Amino acid sequence: MRTLIALAAAGLVAACGTTPTSSGQAVPTSTVLSAVLVKADPANGILVVRRDTGVTSSACAFRIMVDGTAAAELGTGEMVTLYVPPGDHILSTEYRGALCSASGRATVRATAAAGKRQSFRVGVGSDLSAFLEPAPN
Repeated sequence: MRTLIALAAAGLVAACGTTPTSSGQAVPTSTVLSAVLVKADPANGILVVRRDTGVTSSACAFRIMVDGTAAAELGTGEMVTLYVPPGDHILSTEYRGALCSASGRATVRATAAAGKRQSFRVGVGSDLSAFLEPAPN
């Protein structure tokens, strides 16, 4: 009986994470916070950020920031394409919303090169903390 309860509990915790998506719906213009960062420019590097799908933290938006500048807020399954000058950048995210946890912050370094695309994945792990990590293009 204890084994059955332990397995059920482990299954519930594992189910709390989010699921990666290979594509995403572009964020609505109402959730774009920096018109400069979403304007295509061939001289800039391209950073694509996709939010996972899943129920966990689905009531929370993820605010995506580049070097501390708010770029967009992503809902579940949404994505944003950002255009940044070549060089090193800090890409970060945080939860936004009344029901969202303080553990909803994550940061990753990105080195942009003109015309080169990099993809990133943002979501919630089974420990309910946010993550932001490189993803396949």
